[in-house]
Amino acid sequence: MGKFFYSKLAITNLKHNKNAYVPYMLACIGIIFTYFLFSVIGNNEGMKNVSGQSELSLIIRLGQVVVGIFSVIFILYANSFLMKRRKKELGLYGILGLEKRHVSYVMFYETLFMSVVNIGIGLIFGVVFGKLVFLGLLKILKTAGDSTFVISASSVVNTVIFFAILFLIDLVINYVSVHVANPIALLKGGDEGEKEPKTQIIWTLIGVACMAAGYYKAMTVASSVDAITQFFIAVLFVIAGTFLLFMSGSVALLKLLKKNKKLYYQPNNFISISSMIYRMKQNAAGLASICILSTMVLVTASTTIALYMGEEDALREMSPFDITVSAESAKVNDEYLNKLSDLADKNDITVTKTTSYNYIKAYEIIANKKVKKMSRKYSMSYLQTHACGIKFITIEQYNKMIKGSKQLNEKEAIMLNPTFDYKDKTLTIGNETLSVKATETYNGLPKQSDAINRETYIVLNQADLQQVIKELEQIDSDGFKSTEQFDLFQTIKGSRSNRLQYGNDISEWVKTNSSSMDSIDVNRETMFKLYGGLLFIGVFLSLLFLLATVLIIYFKQVSEGFSDRKRFVILRKVGMDQKAIKQTINKQIIMVFFLPLVTAVIHIAFAFKMICMMLQMFYLTNTDLFVKCTIGTILVFSVIYVAVYLTTAKVYYKVVNEEN
Repeated sequence: MGKFFYSKLAITNLKHNKNAYVPYMLACIGIIFTYFLFSVIGNNEGMKNVSGQSELSLIIRLGQVVVGIFSVIFILYANSFLMKRRKKELGLYGILGLEKRHVSYVMFYETLFMSVVNIGIGLIFGVVFGKLVFLGLLKILKTAGDSTFVISASSVVNTVIFFAILFLIDLVINYVSVHVANPIALLKGGDEGEKEPKTQIIWTLIGVACMAAGYYKAMTVASSVDAITQFFIAVLFVIAGTFLLFMSGSVALLKLLKKNKKLYYQPNNFISISSMIYRMKQNAAGLASICILSTMVLVTASTTIALYMGEEDALREMSPFDITVSAESAKVNDEYLNKLSDLADKNDITVTKTTSYNYIKAYEIIANKKVKKMSRKYSMSYLQTHACGIKFITIEQYNKMIKGSKQLNEKEAIMLNPTFDYKDKTLTIGNETLSVKATETYNGLPKQSDAINRETYIVLNQADLQQVIKELEQIDSDGFKSTEQFDLFQTIKGSRSNRLQYGNDISEWVKTNSSSMDSIDVNRETMFKLYGGLLFIGVFLSLLFLLATVLIIYFKQVSEGFSDRKRFVILRKVGMDQKAIKQTINKQIIMVFFLPLVTAVIHIAFAFKMICMMLQMFYLTNTDLFVKCTIGTILVFSVIYVAVYLTTAKVYYKVVNEEN
């Protein structure tokens, strides 16, 4: 054979199968572009000027890992579609006299050409458009564009090596599939799955059980800690249930429709239902994959957008006041307070409101009218719903804070800003039982929430406080310290840069006197990097998941079109007109095409509570915002999904109507 025979044959094959390979190559280029971009930005030396650069780089590198894992799954999955589509073609080579090693040569050149083109164009796009994406990231981070976009040689090399290995794995898998099969088996490869599948009641019931278990875990989650730990378990149950119900449950449903004679014995319904029953086994895996990918798009996009849009709400949950300073009361004197005032003057900051108080803090549990020692025997979930920081303050201190003149009798207490709805009339601490005179709210203290900032204030007489301290020392002799603490909260005015510098100056100062502080402006800069980085990753991952969804839909339509073409040729020969055929095709596609989208929305609805609780760990408690982001994401995705349907339906119709 000629020197370039195999390479020419490989190019001819790629051209002949361009309807399948062009979308595949475009998807690969998009994945390579994203992976390369994440690698460049994650290791970009030019980002040294960005505050929080180390945290941001870590987030981007984690995103790169996710893209890498997705790349492996998607490219291997897409390659299996392509090989299934070409089994007859490869089998025909054997019938015509080509040996398996010759077919392997052809496959080698095909893989080589695709690898070079995909990796080359992906890297070129990364170089050309990387700067634009980088500037977009700086915009999202609300950072001045004083950083440079530097392309490192290591990012190029790592990307080339990673995807070269991945395409090599594809080639090895293809080699094995060709070498273990005989030409006759390959020729019949496109006709697999033609036997009517049996109704598998047991697998259908297992699928229902898996789905119910996943939904139950999502709906009954009790705390944010539970949501984090149970999320992946629930996801695994739902994924298993989705695949089993699509593969077994769909067949059972179609056979149930078949038994309905009034519905089934209609020309269009007869053809659509009978055709889907025969094809559903291989259809179902693709539909389940589309459903899972659609769910991933909706979850990723809605959560990252909600986090980014809810930054200020989250900031106020994290930092209820502009400035918070905490220290031991013994260290707080006029010199201490004057230093804060001097730092404010230095940075041109106006302090509009100040609240301060002394207290004694204990980390305990309030449950069943009793204060209990916090220990390891309690689960994290229980601790999150029952444990809180208890701050004991005297009635004199409370009156000073509210500028009031309240009185408490012996063994009386006021429950101030409780983390939970405390309706009991008594509270027991060791052998000391207090009568809860009232439950009050004071807005000068940090706002409480169910997930974070869990602190309850108990107001006592000085004598009762001393007795309570003795009881706490008995309850928690190892962890409790009766040291009096001091908290100061400030509301300030000033320019953004001055406020930030004021927070940084206090942060440096408190390190010298064993105090602690919190600044909403310092936290804002950190949060911009965290949530901005998450949004950046979320957008790209959503686009990748969407790209995979579209490609699987396209492959499914093309594959089904070639499989169904012979059937519709027969229908035309027995007298079915073109209009009826088109109506049948539309009904068949619609019956299964929108099932993954509807199921994905149902998944989101059941997972909503769990996702909301997970977002609370990021200080996002604005449920209304997340609802709006979720609904908006679903609407936008649905529009794209319908557009894909209309496009791929035309492809399917064109393939079905082609002459053999």
